[in-house]
Amino acid sequence: QYILTENDVRIKGDKSKQRTKVFYDSIITGEFPIDSFPVSKEPSPDKKVLEGYIGMLEISPYQVPFRILIPGKIKGLIVPVAASTSHIAFSTVRMELLWMGIGQVAGIAANLANNLQVEIKDIPINHLQRLLIESKQILTYFEDIENNDKAFYAVQFFGTKGFFDSYFARTKEPLFTADLNFWFKKLEELLNLKVTANTIKGKGKVTISMFMDLIKQLALYSDLLKPGDDAEKSLAQINLDSQKWLYNSRNFSLPLLRGEACIAFYNLFVAIQN
Repeated sequence: QYILTENDVRIKGDKSKQRTKVFYDSIITGEFPIDSFPVSKEPSPDKKVLEGYIGMLEISPYQVPFRILIPGKIKGLIVPVAASTSHIAFSTVRMELLWMGIGQVAGIAANLANNLQVEIKDIPINHLQRLLIESKQILTYFEDIENNDKAFYAVQFFGTKGFFDSYFARTKEPLFTADLNFWFKKLEELLNLKVTANTIKGKGKVTISMFMDLIKQLALYSDLLKPGDDAEKSLAQINLDSQKWLYNSRNFSLPLLRGEACIAFYNLFVAIQN
C-alpha cells in the first residue's frame, strides 16, 4: 500500500524541515545508515569504489508506516521481511533490530485482526499503535524522552499525528498557546470532530487552570460528561483528573508543561475511542 524510499528516511532540500516525514500509521522507528553492498568485485575505472557500493550514508531517524507491510491486492497477508521499499531504503530497513520490531508488529496486527474479525488492511491503526506503545515500541524518535517519562505513551502516539516538527518533545517545558491551539486542531482532526470549545487566546504560557477548563469543555462536547455532572469526579473516572496527567501537584495558576498536555489529550482520546 506504500513504498518507502530514500526520500522518507533522509532530510534534504528544505532546510526548515526538522525531521523526516511523519506517517500517521508509523509502527516503529529506524535509524541505521544507508549501507549497500557492492554488486560486483570489479572496481570503477579510477579504482576507488566497487559498483553498487554505498558506505554508511548518514540519514535521520525515520518512521516506518504499517502500509509497507500490506500488499495492495492480496488479502490476509502481512509481509514483515520483504516489505515494500526501494533498494536504497531497504538497505536501512533490513537491519536485524528493525526486523525484530517489525516482526512484533506483524504478530500483534494478526492477533488484532483475528480478534476484531477484520481484514489485515482494515485494522484500526490507532488501536494497533496503542498496543505497540504499551509494549514500549518506539513509533517516533525523540532526542529528549525516555520510556519512563510519564508522557512517553502520549508523545509516542501524537508523534505519529504531526504534533512535533523536530526530534525534541520538550515535555518538561511550559506549553504556549500557539502550540496548544495547533495540537487542539490536530486532535479535532484525529477524532473527526468540529469542537465548539473555545481555544485559548493570546501568545503566552498556558496555565493549568486554563487547560482544565478546555479539557472539561472537550469532555462535555464528547459526551464523556453531562451538564450538571460533578466535573472533577467524572474526569477522574476517565483518567482526566489532574493527578493522572500532571507530573506533580502544584497551584493551578502555574504554567502547564508540554508533556502534561499530551498526557491529558491522550487520556481523553482513549476515553472517547473506548
